[in-house]
Amino acid sequence: MLNLYHAPDLETLGELATTLLAQPLADPFAPARIVVPSQGMGRWLTLELARKQGIAMQLDLQLPAAFVWDLSRTVLGSLPEQSAFAPSTLTWRLYGWLSEPANLQLAPRLAQYLDGGDERRRLSLAAKIADTFDQYLLYRDDWLAAWERGETLDLGADESWQALLWRELTKNGHPHRARLLGDLLQRLYRDEPLAGLPERLLVFGISSLPPHHLRVLDGLARHIDVVVCALNPSREAWGEIRDIRELARRPESAADDWYLDVGHPLLASLGKQGRDFFDALFALDGAEFGLYSEDADLRDDSLLHALQQDILRLRTRLPEERMALTADDRSLEVHVAHSPLREVEILHDQLLARFAADPALSPDQVVVLTPDIERYAPFIEAVFAAREGVPRIPYSLADRSLRAEVPLIEAFLQLLLLAQSRFTAEEVLAWLEQPAIARRAGIDNEDLPLLRDWLRDAGVRWGRDAGQRAALGLPDEAAFTWRQGLDRLLLGFAAPPQLAGDAAPLLGEHWPLDALEGARGQLLGRLVAFVERLGELADRLARPRPLAQWADDLQLLLDELFDEREAGDTLLLLSQACAALREQAQAADLVQPIEVELVHQQLSAALQQGGGASGFLTGAVTFCTMVPMRSLPFRLVCLLGLDDGAFPRRNPPAGFDLIARHPRRGDRARRLDDRYLLLETLLSAREALYLSYVGRDPRDNAELPPS
Repeated sequence: MLNLYHAPDLETLGELATTLLAQPLADPFAPARIVVPSQGMGRWLTLELARKQGIAMQLDLQLPAAFVWDLSRTVLGSLPEQSAFAPSTLTWRLYGWLSEPANLQLAPRLAQYLDGGDERRRLSLAAKIADTFDQYLLYRDDWLAAWERGETLDLGADESWQALLWRELTKNGHPHRARLLGDLLQRLYRDEPLAGLPERLLVFGISSLPPHHLRVLDGLARHIDVVVCALNPSREAWGEIRDIRELARRPESAADDWYLDVGHPLLASLGKQGRDFFDALFALDGAEFGLYSEDADLRDDSLLHALQQDILRLRTRLPEERMALTADDRSLEVHVAHSPLREVEILHDQLLARFAADPALSPDQVVVLTPDIERYAPFIEAVFAAREGVPRIPYSLADRSLRAEVPLIEAFLQLLLLAQSRFTAEEVLAWLEQPAIARRAGIDNEDLPLLRDWLRDAGVRWGRDAGQRAALGLPDEAAFTWRQGLDRLLLGFAAPPQLAGDAAPLLGEHWPLDALEGARGQLLGRLVAFVERLGELADRLARPRPLAQWADDLQLLLDELFDEREAGDTLLLLSQACAALREQAQAADLVQPIEVELVHQQLSAALQQGGGASGFLTGAVTFCTMVPMRSLPFRLVCLLGLDDGAFPRRNPPAGFDLIARHPRRGDRARRLDDRYLLLETLLSAREALYLSYVGRDPRDNAELPPS
């Protein structure tokens, strides 16, 4: 049976979830299955359960896509751990298909785009097509089914090659999400019992789901108890409200009807995605329960609360009904700055003032959200760092990309491009500044200044040797290369120039450099061994090989150059990324040799993602992007970077994306998602909402528009 509970605040849903999960299951050792929209929501629910029950354990938290895939494996039987239609695997499959000239003759539009491009363009196109097909699997399974039957749907010039490509991808019978969905729904809607299903499923805090996920929940409710806890911004029926701009595009709408259809203007303009989602959610078979406050319990004691409760009541105030602001009402503030740095400095001062004015306000009750955390991270670390004479505000940075958060990952990715490196002295010394690399090379951190002095005196600038410069089309000269500089240092240690007396201290073509003696010769030997190891590695990386072999060779690179005692967790992460390449190669059945630049491109994209659940809800002020903390309640919610063009984020679809050309109600669009995200953020602030943007040009103080 499906039970739908909807409320305007997460605390009410948290109370409900706590009560539900306190009811024991028939199997005391079975975990509680919970589907959450984000890792931040999962962590909030875990802490809420621990706070109310004293302990939170045996919780199996999953994101919606992972849950549906695991359910398919349970109901349909043996399925691979990784789908051949996962975007990463599908990218390699498409790359292999696009690499065959005979295939491109069947798709002239693709051949025209790839003409004159390199392999990176081919892989980038494959990734774009894979992402587009992934959206089709979620939102256009009827198109894919028609293409598999050999039919076309008159969707435009790009349909023919996409239908051809999809038939090529599915001809071997690989199970994909759309096909599995049909099989899964058939099994779920039968009356026969299914083994392996959980006794109860809790879907918590969901504000958006693809249509086929809703159908899965509806079918699953025929076998087990499914409880959906959804955040609904309004207690009234708001499925028919429309933004004024939408009404203006409908010629059949009379102007006199607009005020009846608009409802609350913020809900109408920002809530389009939520409106479509709740229309689909309320259409499911099941019991529905609304948990809302009555008018007598609502108090318009601040501007923010009045705004939130007007949305809850679907009320639009007339001019004479607008409340008068009090002098001490700081519930909704907008700050204008001249630069992102000034935004963070203003925020720091404002937070100090709020903490001083309200001793009950603690750092864990404050969250700072921004559309682009990488843009603001350096300024946050600079402004919020501990300084003498300034009260310290504890903070944590979350949701940063792994490349930005862990310098060793960036060093690893740079090492993959050794074959294209010019081997500059600074580049090699920068790698030795990584403790895991330096320790493996036997070089201590305090030795680096000495090595820098040696290399400067020896004249090492760039280039492994004369041969590398010749390969670059430059004169075959060894001057200022590593080979010449290291030879001078070695000869100076073995045969000091003083032995030459008054004659020129030449040994062949080399002038020995008297820069070291004694035990420091061991340090020089370790430097020479490290540089030679890099040279050998560059030669190995220059040779193309199959993707699976790349995965094995990159693992050897990790073992050869990095010391796990210094960075065990990071090396484990990199090892997992290499293992994922091997799994993708097996799932994609890709055996053709590929160049290291393509491996670097895919690994860079994979390691560009967020670093997991670390940094969220740590007891300090949390800085992160807006998505992971959406809908989570905080006393003070701050938004930085609401600049024109920065939010809503502009992520135009691919030119061949047929969903963009033929939209349907319920489709997920980045701009609509961001607008609904802003509405959820407004409603999640319990006492104050702080908005900030760069609204002045730092050069001439000209006004800049906000988002």
